[in-house]
Amino acid sequence: MPRTPSLPNLCKRSSMIACSVSPPRRNSLLVGCRDSTRMRFSSSLARWLLARMSRSSSYNEVDMIRCEALIPWSSDLVTLGRRYADRIAVQDGANDLTYSGLCAKAHALAAVLCTPEHRPGRRIGVLLGNGIPAVVADYALSIIGGCIVHLNPAYSESDLQWCLQIAPFDLLITEFALLERVADLGIETLVFDDASLQSAPMPDLPLPAVRGGTEARIIFTSGSTGKPKAVVYTQQKRWMAATVLRSVLSYRPDASGGIALMTPYVHGASSLARAYLDCGGCVILMAGVDSARLRSGLQVREIDALFAPPSVLAKVAEALDGDTFLHVRCVYSGTQPLPVSTYQKAVAIFGKSVRITYGKSENLNPISVLDPQEADEVYAANDPSAGTCTGYLGPGVEVKLSDSGEILLRSQHGYDGYLTESGFIPQTANDWHETGDRGYFDEAGRLWLTGRTSDVINTGGYMVSPDEIEAALSIEDAAREICVLGLPSSYWTQIIVCAYVPRDKTSNSATGLMNALTHLTKYKRPRLYVAMNSMIRTPAGKVDRRATRDWIMANYTLIDGPYPVLEFRGTETR
Repeated sequence: MPRTPSLPNLCKRSSMIACSVSPPRRNSLLVGCRDSTRMRFSSSLARWLLARMSRSSSYNEVDMIRCEALIPWSSDLVTLGRRYADRIAVQDGANDLTYSGLCAKAHALAAVLCTPEHRPGRRIGVLLGNGIPAVVADYALSIIGGCIVHLNPAYSESDLQWCLQIAPFDLLITEFALLERVADLGIETLVFDDASLQSAPMPDLPLPAVRGGTEARIIFTSGSTGKPKAVVYTQQKRWMAATVLRSVLSYRPDASGGIALMTPYVHGASSLARAYLDCGGCVILMAGVDSARLRSGLQVREIDALFAPPSVLAKVAEALDGDTFLHVRCVYSGTQPLPVSTYQKAVAIFGKSVRITYGKSENLNPISVLDPQEADEVYAANDPSAGTCTGYLGPGVEVKLSDSGEILLRSQHGYDGYLTESGFIPQTANDWHETGDRGYFDEAGRLWLTGRTSDVINTGGYMVSPDEIEAALSIEDAAREICVLGLPSSYWTQIIVCAYVPRDKTSNSATGLMNALTHLTKYKRPRLYVAMNSMIRTPAGKVDRRATRDWIMANYTLIDGPYPVLEFRGTETR
């Protein structure tokens, strides 16, 4: 039988939480709020949680806690619930959630998570799609001082195993649709059932403020230089980053419209969601670019802002081609180069409302900001050779360039360190972060990006390491040699291409290679395959990825789009 989390006696006697055993899967619990319940937190629970969170083992730790900043996440959420009570906070296409409902549900889940084993900074994995449960879980972990380990629903089983290895957690919050993928992780699972999420009144009392120096958030890098690393933020750094982000929003969100978030909730979308909710705005979550829902929301003006990195913006522009929605106040884009063609299509639809930002997993937006009017001036020059302008540095950010032109970054709201196979690698206050991006400052003081220092492939907003794909393909005997690379694409930013030398002329090597990649996350799999007679090599005998890319571009015509095709136009194969 699965183990039900042990709650304080007062919570066990309460009927505010509906907990039952989930029959489809071992070690799973079903958590939600009953429709007719009214949640009440007494001062006893507050005292109990404070005792749990303040428990220390030595005088030094007690002294540290006294000097540590306290972050009042619960008090902030209670204030939002009271101030904007019946205003819609989150929409996910299936349900709407008011601010009072968000406050109630987050505190209800917090009560379930506050077991006797709970401690400040306890890591809890969250694997949820773009829906109301993702927002509720995010707030619930904040208000009890827990650490949310963000897990992308697009991760494969091997990706999840890796995340668990370098950033161990003993509890996972997920949903029924993803249970099969987590079955072999071997940890306790809390199933958040979407159907059970009903609005509930907010509690009478906020929970105690949490310790600022404990872990608050872990997100994973894309793995451009090898296996992904876990990026760690403390409660204080997360609070500071949220404050900075709110200060540079293009406008103050209100009840007149909402922001459409179409990327996974694990990175920029979650930060923008919290920024909008802190201001009383509405967050509209979508599982990707839902053209019908997006168009409908824009037509009735429920949506007046979008978060759309370049690859997402390209899909939006294609879906809304011919439409005009000039009421849109801001299209938040950036984090990767935005092609001129995509920018022009976006302006034709939304007007001059596209804002460019530069952000990293190690320093969430904004590192730098290019406001819409400035963006229009930059794109009017139409000089691709200049690189990508990301605007002026944001508050609390320092940037310098290395001798090789790499961007080095330091900020007050940056990450606290990495978790890797080797353990925790701290990032001290005076350390410069090596971004792996090349760039320069123009005469006006704006930061420009000119490319990556490595061969990482940026496809659809995901950063993919070709080495990881090649390692997976090397197990398959269908090809003698393999070279994975990225081709420029206005739709995908880059398209992953696998160039290979077949094992023999009769075998269908491409099919064999595709079969070898079924265990990889879908966005990491090549979209195109190119057969070659021999690989192009450097003088040292290594496969020359850049030269291979150049040869493909010289001998093939790329028909771009969601389902790209390469048409051979050369005179002979290599």
